[in-house]
Amino acid sequence: ALTIASTWALVFVPKAPVGRPRPDWDFLAHPPHSLPSDMSFPSGHTTFIAVTVAVCLIATYRGLDPSLSRSPMGWKAIGLVAAVGCGAIALIVTTVMARGVHFPSDAAGAIIFSFSLAPLVWTLWEKLAFHLLPRGCSAPRGRQGPVA
Repeated sequence: ALTIASTWALVFVPKAPVGRPRPDWDFLAHPPHSLPSDMSFPSGHTTFIAVTVAVCLIATYRGLDPSLSRSPMGWKAIGLVAAVGCGAIALIVTTVMARGVHFPSDAAGAIIFSFSLAPLVWTLWEKLAFHLLPRGCSAPRGRQGPVA
């Protein structure tokens, strides 16, 4: 959750320097009722779903136990998460473009942004937790999933 929130919050950093305005809604047959007030690049909705997919892929690949190098769930689980995640990303990208609130490059930039930063932010939070939490708070070796 911290990785998703942190990466999604970072999406607002490039919006001001890039300063890309929203698409012109005068050409849409059915313009939206409300106008987003922030800049267009990168897409916040696409960033949120892409970061969520990236975190799900990391958690499926590595598991939630940092003492293991790879989760025992296997490639089928990773493939399933990737397929569902790609479908979710495609749905959001289609929606923001069909509604006329983003250009295709806004969505593409958000996907690149998300899949680039999510692993870095995950690692930073993991390292921070390792240094802040007492050594006895880690999961027993070999156990998967959150510790109750």
